[in-house]
Amino acid sequence: MAANRSRFSVDCRRSLPVVLFFARLLLACLLITSSAAPLSAAAASGQTDAAAVAPVVGEYVPAEVLIGWQAGTAAATGWPAPARAAQTPGTTEYQSAVQTIAARTGLRVLEAHLGYAAARLAVPAGQEQAEIARLVKLPGVRYAELNYIARAAVVPSDPLYSQQWNMARVNAPAAWDLTTGSNSVIVAVIDSGIDSGHAEFTGRLLVGPGSGAHDFIAGDDYPIDDFGHGTHVAGILAAGINGVGVVGLAPHVRILPLKVLDSQGNGTYDNIVAAINWAADWSVNFPHPGDPNARVRVINLSLGGFAPSQPLQDAVSHAISQGIVVVAAAGNCGQVCQGAVNPDYYPAACSGVLAVGATDRSDNWASSYSAYKSYVALSAPGGIDTDPILSTLPYAIASTGYGYEYGTSMAAPLVSGAAALAWSLWPAAAPAQISAMLTASADKVPLNDAVCAYDNIALQHSPCFGYGRLNALRVARSAYPPSLRPAFTQPVFLFDPNEAVAQRTYTDALLNPSERVATWQATVISGAQWFSSVPDGMTGPTPSTYSTPGILSLTAQRGQLQPGIYTGVVQVRSVFPPGLAANFNITATLVISSLLYHVYSPVLAK
Repeated sequence: MAANRSRFSVDCRRSLPVVLFFARLLLACLLITSSAAPLSAAAASGQTDAAAVAPVVGEYVPAEVLIGWQAGTAAATGWPAPARAAQTPGTTEYQSAVQTIAARTGLRVLEAHLGYAAARLAVPAGQEQAEIARLVKLPGVRYAELNYIARAAVVPSDPLYSQQWNMARVNAPAAWDLTTGSNSVIVAVIDSGIDSGHAEFTGRLLVGPGSGAHDFIAGDDYPIDDFGHGTHVAGILAAGINGVGVVGLAPHVRILPLKVLDSQGNGTYDNIVAAINWAADWSVNFPHPGDPNARVRVINLSLGGFAPSQPLQDAVSHAISQGIVVVAAAGNCGQVCQGAVNPDYYPAACSGVLAVGATDRSDNWASSYSAYKSYVALSAPGGIDTDPILSTLPYAIASTGYGYEYGTSMAAPLVSGAAALAWSLWPAAAPAQISAMLTASADKVPLNDAVCAYDNIALQHSPCFGYGRLNALRVARSAYPPSLRPAFTQPVFLFDPNEAVAQRTYTDALLNPSERVATWQATVISGAQWFSSVPDGMTGPTPSTYSTPGILSLTAQRGQLQPGIYTGVVQVRSVFPPGLAANFNITATLVISSLLYHVYSPVLAK
């Protein structure tokens, strides 16, 4: 009887033992100054003093520099004194300080930080270093430097993380800036069990009676991993950020281990079908009163067999009907397995399954083993024999608890982890929506082999890569709730009644950290006699997405206004999606004063 069973083999091969989410705070101070500080000979000639300019050490905002002065010292004579109460643009104290800074530097002031004697200045693009060399020589200047870009940094302290090239390849660190997963999201790893004592899974394993963990070979609730594969897969998916060893793509989700593979890595269809159904019905059979939202959201199947099976298809269909994304390895038979080249592989070939092929460190198809099929949905790093994937192993198999393997088994849990991140951000999504996010956000990688050419040019689908190589950051952005926020604070428009200029416009973006569309309208609700916005009172909303931010232009008309300070308000109101609470006002200030007039510095005039 046992000899007639269809058997599963494990889909791995074993080798030997985070843009930018910050809002740029720009003031539209089109500043007109009363005097300009004398330039050094070097600056006037366009030369730079190399000794006075720090080397460029990273990304920076072009056409801007930062400056600070020595407040409270004799050298600071003529510079504004620190005044934390004078931070608001439009006040007399703030405008006076801005005029002084502009007069001392000969540059337009974008923003003054009077509380700590500093400012952000506009300079001609490409002249940042030259202006810095000039500014550091001015009396009282403490520093002048580039406005470097900082990015949120969720880089794990786990000591072996630097060896996990697969995480960097799928943009995991940037995805972690948005989410590291939710404890309510549970991923069922149907495999060879797990080492429940491994430090990487502390507090996030469902193990023991009543938890739902199960060994379908021994028939008990203790899925001990005596082969190592299940622990390795689980580590890629969800090893913790805990300062120990490695980190998984979804380090804060929980794992439900279901053992169906024996100590040799083999198992039966019957057990696999039972495990899939068990995972699909977990929330009904094993309710968690302390966390009523806990649900199995993803099933990972890093295994496969060559025979099609109706019970297997039925089990997959049932899991999907219960709101679960089913992910399976595409198989390691791209060359020859059991006398066949690139045979169909199940459950990867089952309808509704996300089948995952493997790539190497350089986004090449892992041609030595990875299957190439029309049903491959995605690819992800699976490694090759000379460059495998590092993850967890049972301590009984590897004394350190870590080791290397390669195969489509190692690629599949990355996709499962990305799906878990998406569920964490958008728990109300349907499985089809999560699957669509995964495929639509994938990176199109080079088709480096003739067999990898698009089999569907319109959809850009390749049998080797599916719809592309997984990009965890774009998956997270796709699931991230849409929102709106301004990229600027209160713009200030300055006019001299004696100048010819009668209109000024300030333009910047509304930011949306999500790749899901948020649409909006803008309407002037105060100051309409001099203040306008584009778009304004739109009949058709303008889309604002992360990759294509919505642009809002604010314009001030001096008109017949008398000297003084005027305030205008534009209201930004979200239109779509329904219920998006992203309404806010942007307040602009118009200052008309005869005390302001132009003096151009040689550098700016040049």
